[in-house]
Amino acid sequence: MAIFEALACVLSLAAVVTWLVALVRWDGSAPCDWNQCESCPFPRCHENGLDGTGQE
Repeated sequence: MAIFEALACVLSLAAVVTWLVALVRWDGSAPCDWNQCESCPFPRCHENGLDGTGQE
């Protein structure tokens, strides 16, 4: 049973470290395929006042 607990701790720690590394390396831009804005269930393009070209 202790093996499972140790494995769970190691996997949890690895997940947190992976998340932190990804957060630090993220450049702040969100890749968006502007050709699929109309079919996207999240109306991000229109909510942000963008015209579909990536510019306001």
